[in-house]
Amino acid sequence: MYTEVAVPRLGVVWTSAADSADAEIPADGSADLILIEDELLIAGPSTRSLRTRGSPGPVIGLRFEPGLIGAYLGGDPSDIRDLRVLARDIIDARSRSLAENAMRALLATGAASADASPAQRDEFLSLTGRLQGALEFEPDPRGIAAAHVIRAAASRGSAADDVADLLGCSTRQLRRRMAGSFGYGYAALRRVIRVERALRAIRSGTPLADAAAIAGFSDQPHLTREFRALAGAPPAQFSASGA
Repeated sequence: MYTEVAVPRLGVVWTSAADSADAEIPADGSADLILIEDELLIAGPSTRSLRTRGSPGPVIGLRFEPGLIGAYLGGDPSDIRDLRVLARDIIDARSRSLAENAMRALLATGAASADASPAQRDEFLSLTGRLQGALEFEPDPRGIAAAHVIRAAASRGSAADDVADLLGCSTRQLRRRMAGSFGYGYAALRRVIRVERALRAIRSGTPLADAAAIAGFSDQPHLTREFRALAGAPPAQFSASGA
């Protein structure tokens, strides 16, 4: 059982029921704050697939919008790119306690269970605001706007020089800005978005060769190489038929 709720200007709060199986998580360009087995973790900005272990109990996380993790941490997140680290190593005790308590309150609603009632889901939705407040984090509107411009440009396949022009900065400044907010560079963001676009097409039943063209890959072998790196498996594994 998996549930997620969008939190405006922040990201997505998600819960997952207990699952003993390990999983391969495709790269999505985001960073997550995760409470699992009473341990608060930070999954750094994701630019390649990550294998995660199962959990005997429900798990809750906040997936930050790409480009916001740097503001939350108050520093360059590139050091934890593609890593899972203990929150206590990089977040002060007070901030960690506030986030943990808010996440536990969300889990206590029972919304992550397979038989959750509408009332439990409504309570979960109402408490997402508590988590947002507990983070004591108000992103700079200019940073949010810039992140949206960068993500939209990457979705169009725009060159880095063109994005820098849109933001009124040099390409070197764009690299520094993205390292400090996204935790990775513009080329990595384009790779993640391209794989996500192909993944949606493949899951909807689009043939692999057509999905490669739709997403902007040079050919199907290019698609396969990128899927192995960013999704952890060949593209055929994600097709509706599994073949």
